[in-house]
Amino acid sequence: MNESQKKEIIIKAITVSAGTVIGSSYIYKKNEVLITPKKIDERETALHFSFFNNARKELIKRWSALQEKETNRSTKNIIDAQIEMLRDPELIKRIETLIKDERYNAQYAVQQTFEDYIDFFSKTGSPVIADRIVDIGDLQDRLIIEIGEKKLPEIEITGNIVVAKELSAREVIALSHKKVKGIILERGGETAHSAIIARSLNIPMVIGAKNATEIINNDETVCLAGSSGNVYINPKQTTRTRIERLANAKALSEKEKENLCRIPFETADGCPFTLRANIEFPVEIEKMEQCRPKGVGLLRTEAIYLNRSKFGDREEQQKFYEKVLLKADNQPVTIRLFDVGGDKFQGEKISENNPFLGWRGIRMLLDERQLLREQLLAIMATAAHHPGRVKLLLPMVTMIEEIEQMKEEIEHCRQILAREGQTDISLPLGIMAETPNVALQSVRFAKKVDFFSIGTNDLIQYLLAVDRGNERVSYLYRQIHPVMWQVIAMIIENAHRQNIEVEVCGELASYPVAAACLTGLGIDGLSMNPAAVLPVKKLLTNRTMDELEALADQTRQCETVNEVETLFDNWKIKIND
Repeated sequence: MNESQKKEIIIKAITVSAGTVIGSSYIYKKNEVLITPKKIDERETALHFSFFNNARKELIKRWSALQEKETNRSTKNIIDAQIEMLRDPELIKRIETLIKDERYNAQYAVQQTFEDYIDFFSKTGSPVIADRIVDIGDLQDRLIIEIGEKKLPEIEITGNIVVAKELSAREVIALSHKKVKGIILERGGETAHSAIIARSLNIPMVIGAKNATEIINNDETVCLAGSSGNVYINPKQTTRTRIERLANAKALSEKEKENLCRIPFETADGCPFTLRANIEFPVEIEKMEQCRPKGVGLLRTEAIYLNRSKFGDREEQQKFYEKVLLKADNQPVTIRLFDVGGDKFQGEKISENNPFLGWRGIRMLLDERQLLREQLLAIMATAAHHPGRVKLLLPMVTMIEEIEQMKEEIEHCRQILAREGQTDISLPLGIMAETPNVALQSVRFAKKVDFFSIGTNDLIQYLLAVDRGNERVSYLYRQIHPVMWQVIAMIIENAHRQNIEVEVCGELASYPVAAACLTGLGIDGLSMNPAAVLPVKKLLTNRTMDELEALADQTRQCETVNEVETLFDNWKIKIND
């Protein structure tokens, strides 16, 4: 059967790195590395620890050499995060204990230690932290292989669109050197390092493509389609023609990036808009210099302390906050309180059937007052040094009582700082509008705070009752679903009625056409991955506010996800034409 006679197959997926490409498929499968426990003689413990330590140093050496060759700053930053994990004193200590005290061989000690990390991260309830599991597993395999004196084979591909169950950051970097055009994954997350690298390198990537490695064969024609995330196998000619038109959009040139950095944040008819950056890791701060956003709309604080046995002292936190404020070039910075289950700080593992609905965010913080006060004091002391620039954001709020309790804690910390001589502390208080309760009662919540920040990542999974980490139903997780636009419009209307501002800080803001729609709805600001700032700015500066509002009106009239997809794709084609 020739290609033109094959039936077109469509797989629903989720876009994590936007772009539209057509190419031939390559199914990438990795070999599992599994070690059985083996006890060693006491006289061998020092030798086995040296096996581990030498392997660790060798990987650091290779990562460092790779980092020197890389020109993309995001990739260099993520490589730096991998190196830092290999240098983590707690990781080294745990492996040393398993070898020297419990007398396990080096390879099993590595495997057991990393499995403990993976087990903890998988139960945190935070997608940001859970997305690191693939990288941790890959690092584990590389250490085990290095200890066994076997070299990891080079990745060889025959097609230019890679299909895999999941990929680590290392594998995406390796594939980028093979000039891949796109990546299709069955599993993964929007905040995974693999996704961050793909976005930074302008490699289109989708996740949640159910059974893709079984449905797609090697060397088949595959289309990866724009904002929809749809994967087309053996596309019909009409489909292929439409996809080719979408694929005409080119990545920004360096000169275009420089020009975009200089021009004001205004639509074609002079209406101002605000684009800010989402920052997660200290190494990501440098990326702001490449796009010059109007500050930080979401500073996540979870990842700073992933490998520590306690949350971190006030002085250590303040150093990080100060660094961000300095890099933000006198622009505002919104700091979100710690948003993850807190069992790590209790010295025990707590199992929750559904951590997304469990003990996390503000719920955990109000139970762990010492941890909360430590962070509040660090943030408020930073705010005192930068008057009018720091805003405080509360995660996972579902009740007004939680806001009132938090205000009491803020006042308590204000009194502590006053005794230390810091009295001029301006700290606007906002909440993440990411639960149906806050959306439906947004008028009442707006009376209690100074601003809203809509977290579309969590909001849509609660609205649609879809666990985005569950590959069986992840295809239903669509941030462009019609209900999202209705709910966001309602939140904006209710917030403005109470004279407070509302921003969007979820992944939805990263996609240019979606950002245009949000701007047309009347959003006061958008916060996104730094790599998305300039593409979004390019689109908004080339359209009038009337055009953006017309797009928003049309989107609100859509009844299905397919209708929104078609509208967005046609709008994008119109732009490219």
